[in-house]
Amino acid sequence: VGDIAKAFHILQTAFREDNDNVEVRQDLERLAAATSNWNDVLQEYGNVAQRQRDPKIACDWWVRLGKLYAKTGHDNHASTALSQALALDGNRIDAISELSDVVQRLGDYKEYARLLTKHVDLEKNGARKLELLREQARVYRKELDDEEKATELYRKVIALDPADEEAVASLEKSYRADSRWNDLATLFDRCISHTELEEEKGRYRHALADLYADELDEPHRAISQYESLLKLNGDDMRALKGLERLYDAAGHHEDYLKVLDQRISSAGSDQEKIAIYRRLAKEWESQGGGLAKTAEYLEKIDELGGATDETNKTLVRVYWELHDFDKLVAAYQRQIERAERPQEKAGILAAMGKVYEEHLKDTEKASEIYAQLSDLEKDNI
Repeated sequence: VGDIAKAFHILQTAFREDNDNVEVRQDLERLAAATSNWNDVLQEYGNVAQRQRDPKIACDWWVRLGKLYAKTGHDNHASTALSQALALDGNRIDAISELSDVVQRLGDYKEYARLLTKHVDLEKNGARKLELLREQARVYRKELDDEEKATELYRKVIALDPADEEAVASLEKSYRADSRWNDLATLFDRCISHTELEEEKGRYRHALADLYADELDEPHRAISQYESLLKLNGDDMRALKGLERLYDAAGHHEDYLKVLDQRISSAGSDQEKIAIYRRLAKEWESQGGGLAKTAEYLEKIDELGGATDETNKTLVRVYWELHDFDKLVAAYQRQIERAERPQEKAGILAAMGKVYEEHLKDTEKASEIYAQLSDLEKDNI
């Protein structure tokens, strides 16, 4: 007949006669919401809870009462009721979970962290346990300012899930701040072993290689990690640069030169290629029998338009030593084109003419060069 208030009182009477009837309780709570009679329901539930002599039944009612207090915005009363439940059964997970939410809202983070610890110990579901451990670690770090405890908890997360991104990132930050390089290396190594995504695996290998090279002074281990990265991606510039630096420092010249060669194909610009070619030329010049390779790399520099006066002077010297006189006169010609002072040009023409005359046995070309030299000298008397 539309008299909700009367219906509520009838249900209230029915509840007093049979408070175990789930349907009656549900209808009573539904009408309490419609009539704003929550206080009456809360009082009824409290009376039932206090009358119980069986601890298990009493615990059920205190939990029910606590949840209803929380639902209706009475967190302090909810805390009291749920604490009563836990005094009767300290392992009651639903009470611990509800009370955790309540004390968090009340801002009691020390108690919140304690309840999370209890919940973690009792929780059987692996995914839920991980979620609780992460939350507990966050609370100790952000709310309780206890970095040591947060780190301990994130280590527990890693023990359950070695590739957990939040825990890895947090532990990495903590270990770096404290210079705990061996712990950080162990963390990265574990991540490599348990991460399935190749991209993530590569990221951890890079981090581990850098760590071995820069902090732990274990270049052989760093080299091993960089080499593993290159097997997966031969154009991995970061790995190539790392190996280049380590091979050079260790005096592994052959490996160093191979890496520089690999870097050419991965270079992003001509200027970068020119810089690498210069280093290759310098390295090969210091190797026995390496002059031909030196000339090859210097020629590549010239092809890319990066030759300097010093480049050409080196090429002249190398061609002399190789007895490659055809290329030598070509190098002389480039020097002449770049020379600005007449005296400098004259010296180069004289040397060039001598090569044609004595080594290439080309008297006609030698005469031509000497004629150019004579004209130059007449013009600049």
